[in-house]
Amino acid sequence: MTERSECYEKGGERENVKVAEKVAKANREAYERLDRERYIVGAFHIRQEGPKRVWLALWQRVQAHLPEKKRNDWELLDLGAGEGSMTLSWLERGARVTAIDISQRRLEQLGERCKRFQERLTLIEGDASEWVVRLKELQKTYDVVAVSAFLHHVPDYLLLVESFLGLVGKGGQVITFEDPLWRPRLGWTSTIMDDLLYAMWRVSQPDPVGGAFRWLRRKCGIFRDTPEDWVEYHGVRWGVDEEKIVTILERSGFEWEMYRYFSTPGKWEQRVGESLGLVNRFALWARRTKSVEGLYSQGEERLPKKVSSETPQRERKKGLGSFQY
Repeated sequence: MTERSECYEKGGERENVKVAEKVAKANREAYERLDRERYIVGAFHIRQEGPKRVWLALWQRVQAHLPEKKRNDWELLDLGAGEGSMTLSWLERGARVTAIDISQRRLEQLGERCKRFQERLTLIEGDASEWVVRLKELQKTYDVVAVSAFLHHVPDYLLLVESFLGLVGKGGQVITFEDPLWRPRLGWTSTIMDDLLYAMWRVSQPDPVGGAFRWLRRKCGIFRDTPEDWVEYHGVRWGVDEEKIVTILERSGFEWEMYRYFSTPGKWEQRVGESLGLVNRFALWARRTKSVEGLYSQGEERLPKKVSSETPQRERKKGLGSFQY
């Protein structure tokens, strides 16, 4: 059965196609206009130490499960690559990267940023969802598929996840990073404090009145047919349903680990959120282990290793783990 994203499944197929087209157009136009400096201000996971620690934990999982013969030469598909901060990190770690983004301007910046690795870098301009389908038709497979701060831009992100899992063979890995947790499932403390800390940062940015008005309007569930409300889509709506993604992973024969953590633009707001133990983002590492029928058939319990205070805490669950910073 194909999962559908919560606020996407409410419309008919024709309406869903219209939504997808509007979101793709808004993303393309927004990122073509946005200069790199303003992009980096908004991409706070690139700057903040907390999210960087999560990314490092993801990389350690990837590295630990790469076959020895591929440690310095492995294939990675980077969906929604943006200006290349994450792409560069993968290239520096030995990957051959195929980077896909809808914005020509962002890809030009990515190419410039990663030019010393150009012999191991392939750039594709276009809609990531459409290209995943094309790559599957070409029977391409990758050692790792990586998605950084991107799923919340995709109206039917569950369909995209289900699709790109088909590009990963047995032993292959999947990374998702820096997407908003499903807000209806967050506790009141994290929800209220996340909103408050974000609002305090937002008033220090350009157009504080307009930004505050749009933020309050969206909090009231009022969305307009404008690029501003289409470009982030799930990011300004209800977030990304991490548990539905996990369901797809399990059904597709993957083991997984989830990291729940806090990420916000302002530096001192980030410190406050971390000190209060708030969570608002998630990341996933997953690896295809065996056929669906054989997955966890022994009812195995993967118990946590002893970890330091610098390492995420892991909940005990059958055949999987969940971490929280």
